[in-house]
Amino acid sequence: MATIDCPRVIAVGDRLHNPLFNLLLFLTAMISANETVTGRMANNQPRREGDTLSTMSRVANRQVVFPAHGPLEDALASRPAKSIPITLRSGLPSGDIRDLLSIPGYFDTMVAALFVYHFEMCHFWLKANNKSDTTHWAMPLKFGRVVRNALAHGGQIEITPRQNQPVPAPVTWCSLTYSMADNGKMILGTDIYGADLISLMIEVDDEIVLLGAPH
Repeated sequence: MATIDCPRVIAVGDRLHNPLFNLLLFLTAMISANETVTGRMANNQPRREGDTLSTMSRVANRQVVFPAHGPLEDALASRPAKSIPITLRSGLPSGDIRDLLSIPGYFDTMVAALFVYHFEMCHFWLKANNKSDTTHWAMPLKFGRVVRNALAHGGQIEITPRQNQPVPAPVTWCSLTYSMADNGKMILGTDIYGADLISLMIEVDDEIVLLGAPH
């Protein structure tokens, strides 16, 4: 389980750094484009050091808080990437939530590509360290594998038994459970959105660290 309400730093070279850095590049570029087109800025001023943005996972009932300034500015100035401070917070704000990662749908597909990329890096370590037997994986890792396979198949669940193998057991993460009965079900943009994938990605990474993987 990911640690809640405890700031952490994703260092350059960590498995999570590249996908999260690219996520922040995309989000802050979209924010800048919106400010340019509409002339409206949050708090009536440009983004600056110390500003944050958050993704809100309804499935995990969790926010992930990121810096809103830094990665885009460094990339445009050809400066080396820096560490990324993040915080996971339990619960969601009250009232109607408008989340850049769930509205509109193309954010979901962008985050889906980052999720698959990250999971493949995790899987590479698991195979290289003789930990690819999924029966010994923690549930977030098992669920992440099913989600990764779905995202690689257009967002649809792909759970089928292998020849001479038992029926795959159901997998669960928070309020979601998938089994072979869900084979072919579309989950991206219906059950799971971009913010959920980010929260799950962090949990998956935490699980393989518990198995002995470096960050």
